[in-house]
Amino acid sequence: MHPKLRCRVRRGKIGYEFVLAPGDRTSTGVDIVVTQKDIRELQLAKGAIYAGIQVLLKEMGIGWDNVSRVFLAGAFGNYIKKRSALRIGLIPDIDPGRIVPVGNAAGDGARLALISRRERIRARDLARRSEHVELSNRDDFQGEFIKAVNFQPGGKSVV
Repeated sequence: MHPKLRCRVRRGKIGYEFVLAPGDRTSTGVDIVVTQKDIRELQLAKGAIYAGIQVLLKEMGIGWDNVSRVFLAGAFGNYIKKRSALRIGLIPDIDPGRIVPVGNAAGDGARLALISRRERIRARDLARRSEHVELSNRDDFQGEFIKAVNFQPGGKSVV
């Protein structure tokens, strides 16, 4: 590890942590750190997302070639860089132009449904056409999850 980075690794209260920004450079005066626990939680989340996508594609009988756009919703989806999402294996290696961050999609949809009868009808029709796919007890989900949870050296996902 480069010496300039090594000095930013320290033992914290719950294990090792990496200092992203020292407290004297933050508005709160508190160090901003990434812990081993943070990395593990990211691994689990990205593994579950990737595995869920793979199972849903299989359930529909389609491949990534049939997906025209990938919408990334919520705060995480809105702020993660497209190339970072690809690099960590959150989603398969696709053209970043097909990735669309949409922000608070649930909140925006709820507001639209409240103010527009047409959007309310559209939402109801979409809900009726939707199918629930239980992922947690599927063997194919577990297998995809195991393949997708780790990172490879250099930032590439195992998948």
